[in-house]
Amino acid sequence: MSQTPNSPLEAEVAQEEGALEITSAQSSKLKDMEALARLLDSRFTIPGLNVKYGIDGLIGLIPGIGDVLTALLGFYIIARSVVLGGSFFLIVRMLFNLLIDVTLGAIPLVGDFFDFAFRSNANNVKMLIKHMDKQNRKAEAKAQKAALKAQSRA
Repeated sequence: MSQTPNSPLEAEVAQEEGALEITSAQSSKLKDMEALARLLDSRFTIPGLNVKYGIDGLIGLIPGIGDVLTALLGFYIIARSVVLGGSFFLIVRMLFNLLIDVTLGAIPLVGDFFDFAFRSNANNVKMLIKHMDKQNRKAEAKAQKAALKAQSRA
């Protein structure tokens, strides 16, 4: 089941964790979430400094509504994670990341710098990728154990 990472976030997780056990179907379901996370957190680069930023930091500059709008976009990633089978604990951690992003991002001036630095959306997608990998590994181990048990009975 191990496959080559299909996205920059999958490659990042694979570099941290080793080979991923993510199916092609799961990878394709993650594509829209990864694209949104990249747009929000790291789509653009400041030339010469090689510092990445996304529209989260830019939209966050709009007083009041900016932080609400980026929170709604971040919540979409969490809602999709629920649909894709994220555990209760995973969803709570994702909500906490988003809460930190929204709360600290709402502080005038300091929050604007925070919005450029904290990548809650990319972190949430990476946590989902790790969760899927872990679930797939457990399922594979369980299937191998059942196959060995059936083989020993024969």
